[in-house]
Amino acid sequence: MYDGDIVIHLHQALDDTAIHGLLRETGRDRGTRGSCVSDRERRLMLIDFDGEQTTPSAILHRIRHPRHRAELVGF
Repeated sequence: MYDGDIVIHLHQALDDTAIHGLLRETGRDRGTRGSCVSDRERRLMLIDFDGEQTTPSAILHRIRHPRHRAELVGF
């Protein structure tokens, strides 16, 4: 098992409802172990994942499609 973390920058600030929805969605993704959004900078998202089950690019693709503009800023 390989654990990794990525940081994703969301291009738009999200309200509480949208953030909680996004966190629920990423929590259901295969290989994603946990995720959170910074309280101070609500455009930064940290995602913990199992590298044997998913990749950073797959996670980013699921966040981008269909609603969010985002980019990978840290691995």
